[in-house]
Amino acid sequence: MADSVVTVLFGYFSITSAFLAAGYLVGPSLPKVLRRTIVGLYSFMALTLIAWCERYVQSLIILRDLMREGASWHVAVSD
Repeated sequence: MADSVVTVLFGYFSITSAFLAAGYLVGPSLPKVLRRTIVGLYSFMALTLIAWCERYVQSLIILRDLMREGASWHVAVSD
């Protein structure tokens, strides 16, 4: 699960870098529709990353609560 989050995070950075490079190099000559599409894709990827990380953290919280029942000795569940 953590590997998936890291993979998505690096994919997001790659896409962001590509958007920034494309926007800088050809920004003035891009039509408005294409600029809006790029902004929309950037926003969608940002929201997707936020949701993915939130889901990962929720899963870790559930796992911690399950460990409290059977593995309260582990440092991950200590208060």
